[in-house]
Amino acid sequence: MIRRSLLAATALAAALTLSSCATFSSQQNAASVNGAELTRDEFSSMLGSELGQTLLNDAPVNGFIAGNSARSLLGAWISINAIRQAGVGADTDTADVEQALSEQYGSSWTTAPPAMQELAVDNAIIGQLLADGTITSEDLQAVVSDADATVDSRYGWWDRETFTVTPLG
Repeated sequence: MIRRSLLAATALAAALTLSSCATFSSQQNAASVNGAELTRDEFSSMLGSELGQTLLNDAPVNGFIAGNSARSLLGAWISINAIRQAGVGADTDTADVEQALSEQYGSSWTTAPPAMQELAVDNAIIGQLLADGTITSEDLQAVVSDADATVDSRYGWWDRETFTVTPLG
């Protein structure tokens, strides 16, 4: 009887260890959309960058960015990546957009992580296409609502109806 209990306890401990490893490895990403992944490290560097804080209109308090701002950045990353993956703006030359943003943001641009720069460029391209009437917000909403997006639960969950990352609870 004792051997059977010990064997069961050992098997349970092994199963929990394996499941916790699987959970850990899947939590390396802050978010993903249609197979594209944003690691927690990339996300952290985006939030910590001067460009990220400028675009979010938020500054760290005691070393932390407000949760709403962080979720807003994740939501933007998911939406913009889904839109770009659908081919929106694919024929746009990014060099002029990058140059304009570099001039606008100066050293904040040059020190920003590549993921933050890419997000800003894509956002500007999509904004210009909307302003030109090349695409409509309804077209973009349809693309984003069809996206397969996930968010690490420490940040919230992806609400495909409102296109936002919503806190749990």
